[in-house]
Amino acid sequence: MTDYLQAHKDHDWAFVRKYHGELTFLGRLEKTIDSEQMDTIDTWLATHPNGLAIIRYAEEKQIQDYEMLFDMPYRGKRMGVFKFKMKQEEKPQ
Repeated sequence: MTDYLQAHKDHDWAFVRKYHGELTFLGRLEKTIDSEQMDTIDTWLATHPNGLAIIRYAEEKQIQDYEMLFDMPYRGKRMGVFKFKMKQEEKPQ
């Protein structure tokens, strides 16, 4: 995860669920990672067009509205990097 963060450090970042700063430290990021919840992440992504969200999840339905860019096992669940899914009409022809 820290390698992915480091390679995309120019993006705005949010962490969904409780965030304790460990990725900022381990990834040596200079930007802060915003702490969000599932009920606020859509608003955050809408106001950060270049933003990426780290989401811990247990079931696929929790992340079905987002495009997965990176995923890994995490403490018996999953953790991934997501952005808004591009709607069919927005996709380049």
